[in-house]
Amino acid sequence: MSTTIQAMAYAAYRNAGVIARPGTGQALEETAEFLLVANAMLNMWRGIGIMVPVQVRRLFPLTGAASYTIGPGGDFNVERPSQINYAGWVDTSMSPNPETPLEILSLQAWAAYRNKAFTNTQPNALYFEKTFAADRAKIYLVPIPAGGSLALYLPQIVSSLVEDPNGGGVFLPDIYQEAIEKGAAVTILGRESSRSRLTADARQQLRQDAKEAKMRIMNMNHETLLKEPEHFYGRRSNVYTGEV
Repeated sequence: MSTTIQAMAYAAYRNAGVIARPGTGQALEETAEFLLVANAMLNMWRGIGIMVPVQVRRLFPLTGAASYTIGPGGDFNVERPSQINYAGWVDTSMSPNPETPLEILSLQAWAAYRNKAFTNTQPNALYFEKTFAADRAKIYLVPIPAGGSLALYLPQIVSSLVEDPNGGGVFLPDIYQEAIEKGAAVTILGRESSRSRLTADARQQLRQDAKEAKMRIMNMNHETLLKEPEHFYGRRSNVYTGEV
């Protein structure tokens, strides 16, 4: 599920009864407070072996090159991904910027692609050459676009939630997003008890819901092979590595 830190903060404060209804304003300091609470909780979870897999949306400007390296010191200077399961081309000439999903080509489909040097306004497919180098991989777009941006959804294990300066979203499986929002809501309720409009029964229900949500992700983490359905990564894949 695609979300933002601000949206998660809003949900947590609403669950805590501090924001009474949709459309009620949310202060920036509440988003900052949510980050502190959520990251402290993630740190505690990590200590007992609970991992939170996400897909982070990263935007990379395109220059019209035939290929791009991705990895430390590469054209796309980020940690080298083990797999790319979803990507999109972003038209930066329009506002707001529309995003078109790209087909991820297999090695066989890439080998069969006839005119790899063909150029066009926008691409329709991507090939990920993960064996290019030990610390870098290579990305090819076909047809080769002259501009725009490439949106990559990169799987990783969350150590902390951070605001993306580029405005990219975070893709969390629903079960993990719910556990983070409700777990944070319990702490926020304790800190903002006088501002909460929740009844005593609703407060107890929130604590129970948060406990059950945490148990669900603990059970998922302890499965031998963790798989997410196709709608999350584009194909069935390990939620820790993104590999099929």
